[in-house]
Amino acid sequence: MTFPQALEIYRQRPTDAAGANKSTEVANEYGVSPKTIRDVWNRKTWVKVTRPLWCPQEVASYLQVG
Repeated sequence: MTFPQALEIYRQRPTDAAGANKSTEVANEYGVSPKTIRDVWNRKTWVKVTRPLWCPQEVASYLQVG
């Protein structure tokens, strides 16, 4: 996965429960596993690349866990 791909994947994260199965769809598009996609969405990987896209609540949540 490349930096631009990680950014695009993060932009495709679901914002509600209706997107629960979207990780499989996005994973197929990029040739990676659904877990890889969820790790990007859940801010477990590609943190430095995707952080500019985070909303204030996501930053606060990440800082509390970290």
